[in-house]
Amino acid sequence: MTDPIISAIHPKVLDAASAVVTEARMRKLSAGIHSGLRTAEKQNELYALGRTVVNPNGKSEDKPMGNVVTNAPAWKSWHNFGLAVDIVFKDEKNNWWWPDASNLIWGELGFVGEIFGLEWGGRWKFEDLPHFQMRGRLKTVDEARNMLFTEGVEKLWSMV
Repeated sequence: MTDPIISAIHPKVLDAASAVVTEARMRKLSAGIHSGLRTAEKQNELYALGRTVVNPNGKSEDKPMGNVVTNAPAWKSWHNFGLAVDIVFKDEKNNWWWPDASNLIWGELGFVGEIFGLEWGGRWKFEDLPHFQMRGRLKTVDEARNMLFTEGVEKLWSMV
């Protein structure tokens, strides 16, 4: 079976994420949408980092493989369905910037995301501070995958 093609971020997710970025800037937080839709191939590439592929980010004697990027392989991430974005900060030179997890600006960004109806990964047991998603009536990624593969993207997106 070939993978279904999703070519965009769900319009409701994109609208909410854009509103988060605008509100964050009003609060003097420089942020932007760093990533959104991911193909299954890209998700598996990210999943391999820090596990079977060395990730230079976080590499040390204690962590020879570097940091793990995601706990979700292909079709286990809301990114694969166009229902998630990562919102990351930008520095004064407009470069992407991931502050330390203890930095309170993550909490402010998460709060703003929740105002606009997004679920924030900073509330999870395995924190994913840049991650925001909108599941609508979908309960699990397995439900989303089954619906996508059997009923198509229109049915899947109608649940959001």
